[in-house]
Amino acid sequence: MLTLSTLPTATTSFFLSSSTIINNSQPIAITCTTSNPAVQCQLPGPTLSVGLGEQVNVITQNATAGMYTITVTGQVGTLVHSLNIQLTVGNVVASISPTTVTASVGTQSNFTITMTSQGGFTGSFTFSCTNDVGGLQGNHRRIRRGWRNCRHSGDRSSTQRYLLR
Repeated sequence: MLTLSTLPTATTSFFLSSSTIINNSQPIAITCTTSNPAVQCQLPGPTLSVGLGEQVNVITQNATAGMYTITVTGQVGTLVHSLNIQLTVGNVVASISPTTVTASVGTQSNFTITMTSQGGFTGSFTFSCTNDVGGLQGNHRRIRRGWRNCRHSGDRSSTQRYLLR
């Protein structure tokens, strides 16, 4: 069984391909149904040509975390084949620690961002480090942003450093 994982409001996809062992050249009528109206399939069209493939989008709109079934059916004449896909809708909770820091001139502080999966969600995220120094307050001559570690794509934490001068 094919399994997919997504968030409550997102788009994910899978590739649907066809082949024949009975020398059929007729287009295959395809349908896609879901077990919940908050989960929708977006087919590229009503038919799929033999030997070709198409991307099928799965769109969630405020879906509740849980497991859902997507059924893709192909039919040529009286011949019918179906595939069930298990869709896991989960969520992610992010936190930063510490939430505030008091730092003296010439010192640095590290922040850790933690992302925790909920409801069985699996996937990766991309962190980006911007130059926004946001809520730094005080009478500092200059704030220079340095990087200790700024990990990207799939890592669970990101550490950033601010040096006050």
